[in-house]
Parts: sequence; C-alpha cells; structure tokens
Amino acid sequence: MLFPSAQEARKLADHLQGLAAITGGTIPPLHVTVGYFHGAASIEAVAERLRVLRGPRVTIHATDLVARPSDGHPHPLFGYTLSLLVRRDEGVQCWQRAAIDAVKPLGLVPTFRWEEQRPHVQVIRHLAISPPEVLARASVSDWSLSFTTDRLVASVRDGEEFVVFLEQPVDPET
Repeated sequence: MLFPSAQEARKLADHLQGLAAITGGTIPPLHVTVGYFHGAASIEAVAERLRVLRGPRVTIHATDLVARPSDGHPHPLFGYTLSLLVRRDEGVQCWQRAAIDAVKPLGLVPTFRWEEQRPHVQVIRHLAISPPEVLARASVSDWSLSFTTDRLVASVRDGEEFVVFLEQPVDPET
C-alpha cells in the first residue's frame, strides 16, 4: 500500500469531513493498494523481499466516487464503503509490478492482474445509510483528491484486523 505523508493525510481527511458527515461513516487511513496476493509464505520472508523495494514517489489521482462492495454484501471488517477510483497510470503500475516481482520467488501470486485491478482509495468506511442513498447525496460535490506517495506499507489480515508488518519510506531519488 502506498500512503501520503502524515501532513498530507491530515489535509485530505479535512477535505473529506463533509463526506463523512453526509454518510455517517468514518475516514480510514488513506492509501492505494498496489497488490493483493495469495499463496503461502511467512510474513518474515515477505517482509524481507519487500524491504528492498525502491521506487519513486508518485502522485495518486482519485476521482469517481463508488460504493463498495458492489455485490450488496458489506465488507466483514469495514461494512459498506465509499472509494474513489485511482487513475491507472504508469506510476501505480510501476509499484504493482515491483511488488509482484518481489514476492514471486516466494510462490505468491497476484489476486488481480493489472488489466483486472481497479485501484482505489477507500475514503469512507461503515456507512450509516444505504450505498445508493449515499451516492445520491454525495454526488452534489467533487470529492476527488490527489496525493504524493510517501510510505510503503505491507499488511496481512489476521482475523478481524489487518496487521502491519512493514513500513518504510518510498525512495524520492528513484
């Protein structure tokens, strides 16, 4: 996952306060996920492979508010959510390729290929009202956002939470 700096994250959260008020939901830590993987590998081995990843800071552009999940069933941890779709550009794809290449020797495979992935920034969790009603209310404003990536974070789901096992700055010199 690629995160903005703490200072930029606070500004983005301030921008989204109105959306949280409309929806009755909460603003999560804002980020874009560049890889979902499946397979069997130890967290230590994955952390070792990801620790050497280097890549540029990229600017994430997110627009087009969508309700998730779209299948009508709430996410088991986040309930109904709102996300902004991320522009599928070379910067995001570069990081996805790097993550895939890093964990491939461990036998981990991407859940989604680039062509199938819909990168997004989850902006609201635990909607208090139905997704269609939220989208109708929220469509009166422009909630789009942009941020420059600052940190690479890796996590794994453990029961009812995600546990972070790696966090490091992206390399601004790359």
